[in-house]
Amino acid sequence: MAKNENITRKSLDDARNAIADGRTQTDWARVDAMSQEALKAAIHSDPDEAEAHFDLDWTQAVAGLPPRKEMVNMRLDREVLDWFRGGGKGYQSRINAVLSSYVRSRAA
Repeated sequence: MAKNENITRKSLDDARNAIADGRTQTDWARVDAMSQEALKAAIHSDPDEAEAHFDLDWTQAVAGLPPRKEMVNMRLDREVLDWFRGGGKGYQSRINAVLSSYVRSRAA
């Protein structure tokens, strides 16, 4: 996956306008001339892209938005909270993932 400092966020309209105006670094004529096999090989050879797109298992994919989360107030042991916060941004989502996994394991 590409490093965050290399990622630029653009709207779909911005991207379409950049392509139409020739303001991209992509050689679209070369891409358009490539066969599907050559295109896949080029993507596979890119270390930032190969793993991200081709090793995914889409058989369990679900279309739609995830259910809304409920706001709760709960008490956690300091060491538990410190451990999850130590993983950086998104610690509440990681706590939710652990709890969800526990619930699924008990329901089976």
